[in-house]
Amino acid sequence: MPAHDVNVRAIACAGLAIGVTVTAVVAAVFLLLAHWDLPARVDRVRLPYELVIDGPALQSAPQSDLAQYRAHKRPADVAATQPGTHP
Repeated sequence: MPAHDVNVRAIACAGLAIGVTVTAVVAAVFLLLAHWDLPARVDRVRLPYELVIDGPALQSAPQSDLAQYRAHKRPADVAATQPGTHP
């Protein structure tokens, strides 16, 4: 009997392991969707957005606010470094 160059049993076991893993992951996704009360075959974009995070909007260029903050803070820093002005 000729010797085989390829170990067919190892390749078949690896393929089976990959198939079982993919099946388990797909099942886990469907179980999570059911747990979160989300339909499985619907686009997420079309679902209502229920999470609203309140807070300030991001600024595109906060340099002016930083300059105002530094100008406001500067007199306090100068007064703190002069002798005889500490409380």
